[in-house]
Amino acid sequence: MHLEKIKYSEFISMVIDTRKLIEDENLWIAFKRIDRNNTGQISVRLIKQAIENAGGIISDSELNEVLESFEIGKDSKINFNVFKDIMTCFNNEEAVPNVKSTP
Repeated sequence: MHLEKIKYSEFISMVIDTRKLIEDENLWIAFKRIDRNNTGQISVRLIKQAIENAGGIISDSELNEVLESFEIGKDSKINFNVFKDIMTCFNNEEAVPNVKSTP
């Protein structure tokens, strides 16, 4: 058996890429659960509902702040890429709103 060595930086890069893939897959699954009509687009109302169903709390003003930061109107339809951007902004400590978990 011949084992090749890889550099630590290559290993870390692979791990990060794998985590991103898993995160993207989970977000895709979440998006598809919200997009029950399989249109490839969901409404802002459904995103708020999904956050609340997952145990999060987000006020209308906090949601509007997020929408404004992404230049999205409250009556807009959102595709997966925008959904992913919105959901990942909540993981960023510098993100606009703080979505709170229910106790």
